[in-house]
Amino acid sequence: MARQRSIFRELLNIVRTEPVLVSIHSTGAASEVVQHLHDADMRGAILHWFNGDANDIAGAIETDAYFSVNAAMSEGQLRLMPPERILSETDFPARKVRARKPADTQGIEQLLSQVWNQTPEQVRSRVWWNLRTLSERSGAMERLPEALADTLLYL
Repeated sequence: MARQRSIFRELLNIVRTEPVLVSIHSTGAASEVVQHLHDADMRGAILHWFNGDANDIAGAIETDAYFSVNAAMSEGQLRLMPPERILSETDFPARKVRARKPADTQGIEQLLSQVWNQTPEQVRSRVWWNLRTLSERSGAMERLPEALADTLLYL
């Protein structure tokens, strides 16, 4: 773990001033990851399938983090995350045997529509807008594939 912590701190120091989107897994170490984001002054990280508690979520928001979520997450967990900080995961359910296809966001859009009391279409618009906001604020818009950047800019 000491080596992982050291490498993680080094990576955060490298990317914190770069115009990139960074997806971070924190399984079993949510509080520690959030603390590392604070310590590195890392802004605009994406916390992938984040299962931290309410304090961890509040701390992550203080660092300007976003949360990528999927349909396996609980409604209670999703309710703790502000809608303006949520992105849909596109790698779920990549490893499920009966998955229709990776990048199928219908399940999470349906779940978020229940949590937010909105239509799936409104949820999709919100998530796309969140990605645009994150991409602009981080400076990563210029590094996105042209077709994706164009889609985001014309929302």
